Amino acid sequence: MWYMNEEREMLRKMVAEFAENEVRPFVKEMEEKETFPMHLIKRAGELGILGLCFPEELGGVGVDWINLGIAMEEISKVSTCVGLLVMMTAVGSTLSLQFVGTEEQKEKILKPCIRGEQVLAMSLCEPVGSSNTAAYKTKAVLDGDEWVLNGGKIFCTLAGQCEYYGIMALTDEFNPLTMEGATMFLVHKDTPRFKVGHIEKKLAWHGSATGSIYLTDCRVPKTMILGEVNKGLHAFGSTVMQTYAYLAILSLGGAVGAYEEALRYTKERVHIGGKTLFENFQAVRHRLVNMYTEIEACRGLLYGCFEMMQQGKNGVKECMAAKIYAQQVHESVASQAVMLHGGNGLMVDNGIERYFRESKMMAVGGFAVDIIRDQISMLL
Repeated sequence: MWYMNEEREMLRKMVAEFAENEVRPFVKEMEEKETFPMHLIKRAGELGILGLCFPEELGGVGVDWINLGIAMEEISKVSTCVGLLVMMTAVGSTLSLQFVGTEEQKEKILKPCIRGEQVLAMSLCEPVGSSNTAAYKTKAVLDGDEWVLNGGKIFCTLAGQCEYYGIMALTDEFNPLTMEGATMFLVHKDTPRFKVGHIEKKLAWHGSATGSIYLTDCRVPKTMILGEVNKGLHAFGSTVMQTYAYLAILSLGGAVGAYEEALRYTKERVHIGGKTLFENFQAVRHRLVNMYTEIEACRGLLYGCFEMMQQGKNGVKECMAAKIYAQQVHESVASQAVMLHGGNGLMVDNGIERYFRESKMMAVGGFAVDIIRDQISMLL
């Protein structure tokens, strides 16, 4: 591809070895026992993967959006769940701290995250819906040098698994025109009257807990506001382009992983006359060609987004479109991979059905694709 060079190929090989040698052997345990792979996040920090888009003064290795895309694709080929957890630390939950965080917040939260020593989760969703901010029940009132938070969140990723939570709360009447009235608070897990509630059972991503958060007169210092008071969505929105793009790379990686498994299987599975499925059936070969074509079209769109980011251009609309298209490709390729495996594709031990389950998570997780379509329509 046009974006590859010798340095990036070395990075790709290093991350591919990490994914094959350290991530893949752990996937079965993670799926069956719902084990949180903190040791893999720590290892990703040691390898510098978590710092690929942070400057050296913060403990990163320099900002290169394409490098992070290459790394995320290799990890997600093996597990989009581990890819998600690495992505959250490498860009999803932490990038706002680089852009609008205070020096204290960078020292206490961001730098340890880049080293892989702790993780941060952003929790926005409430029963009224994550995009319906005006109807939030979680509110905060200033009392001296502290804010008092009351309310709760649902579908919080990494519930009970991280050190800090970004909690969005109403601090004024919400104005949908200016997107002001909500504030982002950085809440430590040991804060009194902060409680993790019910953990959900999910279709996929079993290594990442999804659950409820409860706050009852939970007191948070003024110093733990991310960004400005009433402008929490501005702080969160400062990373929206990157978040969409790297959610898309999870889908691209998942599609590639499913395709490679299907290609290998059809070339090894002996069928009629001592020949393989790939040799015997034109329909099989053509299906694989279609899968390959979808993946390459998706890769071209997505890495074009990374290049826009690399050049400092505004590519929000393009990154949103990439997230939608990548999920469609992920689901299409994973579904065809299951079909190419026949009955074996339905067996959990074979692992191919996991790629399909993970593709459905990407349709809703990290902004539902139908919501994104509506957001894009306002930019046309």
